[in-house]
Amino acid sequence: MLSHRQSRLCALVPLALSLAIRLYPSPASAQTNERSPGEEGSSEPNYALAAVGVLGANVAVNVIDRFVFDEDFAKTSLPSMRANLGTAWVYDSDSFATNEIAHPIHGGIYFSACRTSGLGFWESITGTLAGSATWELFGEVEKPSINDLVSTTLGGIIIGESFHALSRDLLRNRLPVRMVGNPTQVLGDALGETRADSGWYSPLAASLGFGLSRSIFDISELRNLDVDSEQSNGFIAAAFVRGDPFDAAADSPRGLFSGSDGAIPFGYFALRGSVGFTPSSLGIDFFSQGSLGSIALVDEGTRKLCLGASLHYDFVLSDLVKLSANSVGLSLESAKGFKGGGMWTSEFHLSAVAMSANENVFVASVDSSDTAIRNYDFGLGESSKVYLSYAHPRIGAFRIDYCFYGLHSIPGTAISAAAFQYAMVGIFGFSYERMIAKHAAMGLAVKVYHKDAFYSSAADMHESIFESGLYLKAL
Repeated sequence: MLSHRQSRLCALVPLALSLAIRLYPSPASAQTNERSPGEEGSSEPNYALAAVGVLGANVAVNVIDRFVFDEDFAKTSLPSMRANLGTAWVYDSDSFATNEIAHPIHGGIYFSACRTSGLGFWESITGTLAGSATWELFGEVEKPSINDLVSTTLGGIIIGESFHALSRDLLRNRLPVRMVGNPTQVLGDALGETRADSGWYSPLAASLGFGLSRSIFDISELRNLDVDSEQSNGFIAAAFVRGDPFDAAADSPRGLFSGSDGAIPFGYFALRGSVGFTPSSLGIDFFSQGSLGSIALVDEGTRKLCLGASLHYDFVLSDLVKLSANSVGLSLESAKGFKGGGMWTSEFHLSAVAMSANENVFVASVDSSDTAIRNYDFGLGESSKVYLSYAHPRIGAFRIDYCFYGLHSIPGTAISAAAFQYAMVGIFGFSYERMIAKHAAMGLAVKVYHKDAFYSSAADMHESIFESGLYLKAL
């Protein structure tokens, strides 16, 4: 279980190493590794290097926490390791940020280390799982955690593969900032050990926006929080969409997950996030999805339809909302072009939630720094996402999003006698924007968050947040 201090080190230590090595680049780091879509790597995977990267990340974090910060949990020994091997796995009580954000980032480092060493997508999942398991068993003295193992592995796949692909794009453009996207890639380049992997390179669409919004809250009095019913916020939002789901789809079922016929895992993925802030608070949300493989059902020029599987990692963290979900399921995506340049696109995702976290209203006011009591419950369940958009060069672009999570509390993980039995959480979004310059747009956005939680030993709860705002966006 990662502490707040360790959570920061998971990201900062590799970045610092990458920056130092970047100052003394080897000839290998100057190569652009240009390849055509679907071209196979020219060298064998280096499993030893992958193991060193995965286990080295655990050793580095443990050593720094133990000898620099004198953290008790990092003072491992042979007896503590033997004890962890013989004890039952548990659901831990770490803070939401540690479990639901830091652990997936840590998993992303495992995954990226494997991919940088030339391992394929599916092989790297095994490496990420092994990295998480060895940390839980040998990297700390606390009991190994079930929720950490799941979140680190599933969230790490999306974080690791997405930033591995993004760093490849930056590498091809010879941008030094690629070290931020994938520090292990820079490390491998500097050592001359980066292995060429099978890759499907495609255009990257990125945007960065900022704006002002006004929020209206309908929050349960049982939280005992001193918050106003209305609040003004500033926000920064970013999005990265890489690939085209239709170009990435296989043209036959044989290529669905094999990597042939263009069906490369994460040949299409989308990352969308925002940071909202006031003088006294900060909130973050992040929604992501990556295609595991898909097949084209319709491909008729202006009409396209594909069906496949996808992986999702989402979270929302603020003073009033704590929500995360790692899920996998089916996806249906379509697009249709119209005369005059109009384009309609849609995405439908239906998934099973393998691990989730959601705030418990009855203990939501507990200080999250107190690791003895976490103020959220773990759950399993179902998730659905709908993304609809219409864009026209003269009219502008309309977009409607809706993400739904149906969460069942995992038996035996409750932190309060009043743990929710089932919670329905929905996030609705609407936006309209128009281009005001070649690479800039102005828009209006509306977001509605709602939650209905059903308790067996307490009153059912309903809460909602309405937010509207204006923004400028650079494309």
